[in-house]
Amino acid sequence: MKIPLIILIFSLPCPSYGSKQIADPLKINGKTIYVLDFKLNDELKSQVDHYTQGGGSTANKDGFYAEFEVVDKKLYITKLEVLDTRTRDLKLISIPLGEKSRLFASWFSGVLNRRYGRGQNLYMPPLVDIYTFKDGVLKSVTTKQIGKFESSPVRPPIPPQPHPSTKQN
Repeated sequence: MKIPLIILIFSLPCPSYGSKQIADPLKINGKTIYVLDFKLNDELKSQVDHYTQGGGSTANKDGFYAEFEVVDKKLYITKLEVLDTRTRDLKLISIPLGEKSRLFASWFSGVLNRRYGRGQNLYMPPLVDIYTFKDGVLKSVTTKQIGKFESSPVRPPIPPQPHPSTKQN
């Protein structure tokens, strides 16, 4: 009787939350915000994949740490690092970006999301700014409400998490 009960308990649906993802800093209009969902081109992705053969962090499913800036509506990568998981040392490796130490992200057509606000769910803030790019050029910025706001002010606000490579000593 115990075995069927154990099977029943483990087969019941339960809420599951993945790790909160590390956001990448984006400098835009004199401010630094933290965004998610950037995709690398094939060449950069293959360089990142070379170092992430041994796995990675559940808080960084894309496998890299990047910094960006928007200048004259163009999106540039200013820093790209990857956690070398091939050995137990786990060192951050810088990926070269070219002669000017920044790379125009001309391949990027998609959105970068900035999630913020104090919501009922720790992993899903209620507001998102959506930065839409076409061929690396900023086309629009829109704000949407995607979750519910917290109804009771019991929990203190959670400060934005800085990018690991921008920590100051």
